[in-house]
Amino acid sequence: MSQRILLVQNDALAAKTIMEALRQSSEWSFQVEWVKRCSEGLEKLDGIEAILVDLYLPDSRGLITFDSFFRAAPQIPILVLVDPPDEPTARRAVQCGAKNFLFKTRLDAYLLPKALGSIVERSVLVRGAVYGATETAAA
Repeated sequence: MSQRILLVQNDALAAKTIMEALRQSSEWSFQVEWVKRCSEGLEKLDGIEAILVDLYLPDSRGLITFDSFFRAAPQIPILVLVDPPDEPTARRAVQCGAKNFLFKTRLDAYLLPKALGSIVERSVLVRGAVYGATETAAA
């Protein structure tokens, strides 16, 4: 079953590289919805299982970008993409709720699908555990 991923990345070449890396995964299958702006991404959250977002977009920058998605859909895991000089911002996003971050310069067909697939799997397990605990408490 394909995992529905929202890719928010304004650089077309970077987006193509990311989508190709995800397509090459032998372990996971991804269906990617690509948008170039934060505002566009916020309109596409329905049915999305994970968000892969560049923090520096034409209409949003830094933690504001992360915060916009986290506030709109706190249940959807977010994987942040940054350049190495922006690592402190990425670490702050993780402290605020992002599941992890990756450097845009170090994405490959092994690391990216593994990181993204793992956060989706953990999210499903956590939702299942919460649902199971809620059902048990109600009984």
